[in-house]
Amino acid sequence: KIYDGKGGGNPHSAQGTLNEEPEDLIFEIKSFIKQ
Repeated sequence: KIYDGKGGGNPHSAQGTLNEEPEDLIFEIKSFIKQ
């Protein structure tokens, strides 16, 4: 969700996502790092 319609990893967009779905955001980041 970070890179899909949320600003392409933009810090402000990421922060907004963090407020909405913190656990999902962390999961997305960890998955992206593993790739």
